[in-house]
Amino acid sequence: MKKRRLAVCLSGGGSTFKYILDSIERGDLGDDVEIAVVISSRLNAGGIKHAEEAGIPVRVLCFETYPGLETYGRDIITILQQYEVNLVLMAGFLRKMPDNVLEKYKVINQHPGDTKKYGGHGMYGIHGIDIPEGITAQELQKLLLPIEHITYVAVLKSILTILRAQESN
Repeated sequence: MKKRRLAVCLSGGGSTFKYILDSIERGDLGDDVEIAVVISSRLNAGGIKHAEEAGIPVRVLCFETYPGLETYGRDIITILQQYEVNLVLMAGFLRKMPDNVLEKYKVINQHPGDTKKYGGHGMYGIHGIDIPEGITAQELQKLLLPIEHITYVAVLKSILTILRAQESN
């Protein structure tokens, strides 16, 4: 059975990463799934601690130290190759994933921005919820984060099922 070696890209507290990690440890995503590496765009991202506690290698790539997206992408690709990654998860990664990475790897992204403003080619979204008046963005995020975690893992599970089916044909 082919191992699913995941890279998780993050920039913040890492709550989505932690939920994914816990799901893998429970076997919710299958016994062929492992997180090979965490890539952080910030040196002080809280998600780094979760990775270190789980014994997962962490690589930090601060975009500000790069001349542009292409060179940033080259270093991401080098890490992905080094850890033999075959699926990349953007879980609160607050940088645009460079095109050269997208051309070489399957990437799953949760998109925190307004998809009408920041959506790219092939963007999908779920719309149609009513947001209570007077609620702040921070309050809304706190309310939606548990749902985001559940949804991300459910989508990941579906994608893994599809990939397994494609490979068995």
